[in-house]
Amino acid sequence: MKATRYFFIAALLWIQHSCSRPDEAATALLPATVLYSGGYEADGCGFEIRMDADGSFHKPADLPATYHRDGLAIWVRFVEDSTRIACGDLPPGRPAIRILEIRERDTSRR
Repeated sequence: MKATRYFFIAALLWIQHSCSRPDEAATALLPATVLYSGGYEADGCGFEIRMDADGSFHKPADLPATYHRDGLAIWVRFVEDSTRIACGDLPPGRPAIRILEIRERDTSRR
């Protein structure tokens, strides 16, 4: 009976570990810019993040209201979701991301 209980506990721990989101897919802290592309009702995408390195756009599902400022320079670390968010008139939409870390970038020292 004890062996069955230990096996059951080990199986539950393994399932919990295998279902957790791995942070290995997370990006490094990258420079980016918050952009407002207009409201959804006007074929915009709301607030988006443009990566400074390659100019690619991403749609955050969880951008804090503190960062809802067009043109705001930020540092961001995120995990890309497997979905795309359809907005605007350009299919297939923007890649969805989940923000892990975000902070404002100081651009006054250039």
